[in-house]
Amino acid sequence: MSIRDAERHSLPLWPLVERVPFGDWELRTDPAPDGRLIKRANSCLALGAPGVSLQAAADAVRRFYRDRDRPALVQVERDSAIEREFAELGWQVVAGGDSHFMHADLVGVLARLGDASEALVEEDGPRVRVMRVVEGVEVGSGRGAVDDDWFALHALSVEPAYRRQGHARALLAALLRWGAARSASVAWLHVETDNAAALALYDGLGFTTHHSCRYLRAPDDGA
Repeated sequence: MSIRDAERHSLPLWPLVERVPFGDWELRTDPAPDGRLIKRANSCLALGAPGVSLQAAADAVRRFYRDRDRPALVQVERDSAIEREFAELGWQVVAGGDSHFMHADLVGVLARLGDASEALVEEDGPRVRVMRVVEGVEVGSGRGAVDDDWFALHALSVEPAYRRQGHARALLAALLRWGAARSASVAWLHVETDNAAALALYDGLGFTTHHSCRYLRAPDDGA
């Protein structure tokens, strides 16, 4: 599977995002974000060929995001030729934005997780949110979405005071059971390259890296 095809499995996560094709690229922006801007939903997926010169493409990306009052960002394959070409135009790496795209056999991950306590589930079509509640307090949550037979894991988090108590594994199990019930066979996620704890968890569950991403911003834009 190409990197572009793999990344497009995130489409159901953000159904309201405006998406504009630009050659092989895709301009993406969330018109009404809930909280902080998510980079994957507010950047140009710059994989493949834009159909014009890189300078013309970079200028078009900047105009698109300027017209929508968003910082101009591109998502590229890390250490790729296109990253180097953007760097030559002065585009800069977004600090802390590097991530691995990891995937695994969904049933295999569930087998490694074993029995896990239940979590609360909120469904919304192909999307789901699961929560762990302890004595009336939400201690962790995670999201997911089905795209064909691929199941995206997103925004898995546990409150600091409740970490290392099995809540992340319980959330994962609940999410993956929901995906499996909808015929998903592959689980995937993005994890930041400097998140050692998450990488150790996913490595231990059988996830492998398909590719790595990086975000770049235009020289005069914040991120």
